[in-house]
Amino acid sequence: MKHPAEKFAEVHDANLGRYQPIASLDQGGMARVLLALSRGPARVKKLVVIKEILADLASDAEFVAMFLDEARLASRLSHPNVIDIYEVGIDGSDPPRPFIVMEYLEGQSLLGLIARMGRAHVPLPIHLRVLVDALAGLHHAHELKDFDATPLQIVHRDVSPENVFVCYDGSVKLVDFGIAKAAGSASRTERGKFKGKLGYIAPEQIQGNPVDRRADIFSVGVMLWEALVGRRLTHGQTQSAIARSRMDGTQPRVLEARPDASPELAAICDRAMSLRAEDRYATAAELASAIENQMAVLGWRISDRMLATLMSEVFASDRAHIRTVIDQRIHAMSDTSLGQGFADPLPGYFVARASIPPTEPEPPERDEDAEPTRKRASVAPPPPTLPEPSYTMSDSRAFRPRLPLRMIAGILATITLTVVAIFLLRSLSTDTQRPAIATAPSVAAASPPAPAPSASIAQPMVQLQVSVVPASAAIELDGAPLGSNPFRGEVKRAAGMHRIVASAPGYVSQERSVSLEGDVILSLSLDKRPAGAAPPGTVPAALPEAGLDTELPKGGKPKRPIDSKDPYK
Repeated sequence: MKHPAEKFAEVHDANLGRYQPIASLDQGGMARVLLALSRGPARVKKLVVIKEILADLASDAEFVAMFLDEARLASRLSHPNVIDIYEVGIDGSDPPRPFIVMEYLEGQSLLGLIARMGRAHVPLPIHLRVLVDALAGLHHAHELKDFDATPLQIVHRDVSPENVFVCYDGSVKLVDFGIAKAAGSASRTERGKFKGKLGYIAPEQIQGNPVDRRADIFSVGVMLWEALVGRRLTHGQTQSAIARSRMDGTQPRVLEARPDASPELAAICDRAMSLRAEDRYATAAELASAIENQMAVLGWRISDRMLATLMSEVFASDRAHIRTVIDQRIHAMSDTSLGQGFADPLPGYFVARASIPPTEPEPPERDEDAEPTRKRASVAPPPPTLPEPSYTMSDSRAFRPRLPLRMIAGILATITLTVVAIFLLRSLSTDTQRPAIATAPSVAAASPPAPAPSASIAQPMVQLQVSVVPASAAIELDGAPLGSNPFRGEVKRAAGMHRIVASAPGYVSQERSVSLEGDVILSLSLDKRPAGAAPPGTVPAALPEAGLDTELPKGGKPKRPIDSKDPYK
């Protein structure tokens, strides 16, 4: 069997000057997207992504104008949460084709993360952190002014999970301004037509009415709804039903779809998704501030480092494979000539079609929660020798930090596969142990017992944060009451697994096993005990209520193929 890298036909385009294509990332109805090597003086090399308008559209003035609009807008943006544009150029073909050179992002789209982990298992604190960072980039775009201080009034118009990119270093980037609108832009939307993804756009966008920044705020509101509820807002709906409910304002509110969700976060989402634009948050910064304030109340402090650790764990094998393919491709290239033809999308790099011409009908609404039917770049499962992702960020029926806890069977045979989520911060120790979202218990079990520390040596401490709904719930650690809910404090670092139990009168208790070799953040929500039911003791995890299209975690990685989108559109 050939190595996956051998599938990639070489890409040659002498018209791109110092940019030497390595592989085709994707091609859609308007542009092709290439991974390329930039060669400069003194043997300086840099990986970049090139988006170039298709040859058969190079003579179409409307498409060229739209493409140049994107280039002009994107090149003006400069913010840590917006993709960087390095250069806008014209190639040497006939007719000449414009192209955009942008940074190569090492990471995956938020859609890719959702597809890999399952929407219901992306820890809510992580999900909220990503949305807050995306809102920061969005606010920068909304506030951008021209050189004469005239507001450009940029509206992205396509804010969705596939256009929010999460890098392996924990940074978050807003990408794809391909259909963005700005004052004075050449391209226009005809009345009665809309641009964007039906599942995420605002009512006024569907109607083809003028839009401003509040349309983007609505789109983020939809993403927040899906994070809180744990499913697509439009799941199972036809396009006509989606459009009708969106324009009538009859789509379900968060607490209607998930009664145990956080009321405060639900209220934030409801306001962001108001039918009338004037009832929404006025700015992206205002929405971000509301989310951040509620995260602070809940004690959720998510750093770039925590997000980076999660991404590196979830996509460890993909990242290694992509690097291998790129390295092999660069070494195989000739300095003077490349082969002919295009390749399949880079394996493990979640790609999407380049911008679809606005004259085409809206494609069918795709639901990444369902089994994908459209074949895309699939990712081979990691070799058996590679470690499986091992994190644990908390489950909560109210706060929805959801991720199955996967432990080695021989050590944790008594732990149910429905244990989900306790997100561990990186270890505070200065030794060389690997920081992890969850500590590998097998390593600790195999190590010889450490000698007891002397009284003169301070015992290392770790941070423990636990919050439980209802507020009356009592919390115990290894049988000892913690004394408050929520609890935030220091406990002694200890090897092995430790038991946290949350209980309250009239509620079903919950138990979690955690590692205290690193910091722990845990949030839980207890289910009410059915009337007349005897107290069953602790249960491993809350079951999803009927009617929500969620499934119990079955352990192992999702077996569905990954169907995700490329940000370089």
